[in-house]
Amino acid sequence: MLCSDQIAQLSEIESQLNDLNAELFIIGSSTIEQAAAARASLNSPFVFLVDPDRKSFKAAKMRKDLGSTFNFRTVPAIVRAWRNGHRQSRLQGDPFQQGGAVIILPNDTIALEFISQFGGDHPLPQQIIDHLPQQ
Repeated sequence: MLCSDQIAQLSEIESQLNDLNAELFIIGSSTIEQAAAARASLNSPFVFLVDPDRKSFKAAKMRKDLGSTFNFRTVPAIVRAWRNGHRQSRLQGDPFQQGGAVIILPNDTIALEFISQFGGDHPLPQQIIDHLPQQ
């Protein structure tokens, strides 16, 4: 699941998403209750969906392995999150499942497929906007 820092970054582009008639969904491998609690605690304007069986992650060929979770490339993301006040709370979902971002257009064309290579590897919010059709 995303942390407060990432939700804050995505919230910065919420009005642009609305202007482009785009919807952002956050999918986690947790339970419905955990996702609802995370959404409330993060004060997120976005819809949180759950996929405890990780079928969407598998379909998108997102990484799930020990090496992508624990490696030196995660250190800058951990430091950044720590500096921004995010603290690891109890574990939710699958700790080894990496995420990413996929933009699917109404005609089922994939406009962006960003597969996280390590924990904390996320596209910049502007990358998401740049891959949406401009109206």
